[in-house]
Amino acid sequence: MKQYDPKAIEPKWQQVWQETGLYETAVAPAEGQDWYQLAMFPYPSGNLHAGHWYAMTGADVLARYRRMQGKNVLFPMGWDAFGLPAENAAIKHGIPPAEWTRSNIADMKQQFGRMGASFDWNKELSTADPDYYRWTQWLFLLLYEQGLAYREKGLQHWCPSCQTVLANEQVVGQANLCERCDTPVEKKELEQWFFKITDYAEELLSDLDDLDWPEKIKTMQRDWIGKSQGAQVTFPVVETDEEIEVFTTRPDTIHGATYMVLAPEHPLAGEITTPSRQEAVETY
Repeated sequence: MKQYDPKAIEPKWQQVWQETGLYETAVAPAEGQDWYQLAMFPYPSGNLHAGHWYAMTGADVLARYRRMQGKNVLFPMGWDAFGLPAENAAIKHGIPPAEWTRSNIADMKQQFGRMGASFDWNKELSTADPDYYRWTQWLFLLLYEQGLAYREKGLQHWCPSCQTVLANEQVVGQANLCERCDTPVEKKELEQWFFKITDYAEELLSDLDDLDWPEKIKTMQRDWIGKSQGAQVTFPVVETDEEIEVFTTRPDTIHGATYMVLAPEHPLAGEITTPSRQEAVETY
C-alpha cells in the first residue's frame, strides 16, 4: 500500500468538490428534506488554529451525515468581524481594522478550504458588512419600538486609556487590567442600552423542557434566566425620608433582620454615608 500523501491527493478532490458544487444548497428541495446546520463564526483576528477546527468538526461531520441521508443541507460560514478582538489585533499590527479584517477573512477561508470543510460558501457573510448589519439595526429598532430596548444607568468596566467600555472577559487578572493596554480598569456609572428579556422569562423557562439538550446545558440556561420567587420589602432609613427596597426569597425571616448592607455603588450610598466612611466608599 502506497503512503497517503495529502498534498498530492486532497487538492485534486477539493477542486472537484468546488467545481461540481458538492456542498451548495439546492434552491427548491423536496418537502421535508431541508436541514440547517450552523457552527460558531470565528473572529477574523488572525489565522486559524487547531482549536477552530476542533470546534467545527462536530458540525461538519453532522452536515456530511445528513447529506448522506439525502437531506438538502444548508451549512453556511461567516465571520464575527465586529468588536474588540479584531480591533485589538489591527492596532497591534498597525493596520486599519477594515483592511486587517478582510485580509484575515481571505486567509482563513483558504485554510478552511485546505481542511476540506463542507461549507456552502455561496452563503458566506461577515458581520462587518453593511448588507448584514442593516438587519441587526432593523431588529434593534423593532425591539426599541416595542419597549424591549431601553437606556439605563449602570456600573460598567471602563478603560480610561482606551476610553471604552469593556466586557467582563476583557478585564484580565486579579489586578483588573485592560486586555488591550494593561491599564487598571475602573468601575464607572454610564448610561447603556439594555434588553428587557425578563418579559420572556416564563416562556424561555417553559420551552427549555421541549429542547433535546443535555440537562447540564439546560440548567445553565435556567440559571442565566435567573428567575426567583419572593417578595419586595421596603425599609425606611432612619432620620431621612429615604427608603431602601430589597428582594428576598425568604420573607418569613424578615422579623429576624438586625442589620442591612448597602452596596457602595447604590445611588443612596452617597447620600446616607457618614463623612468618616466617605473616602472608603469612593475608593471602592
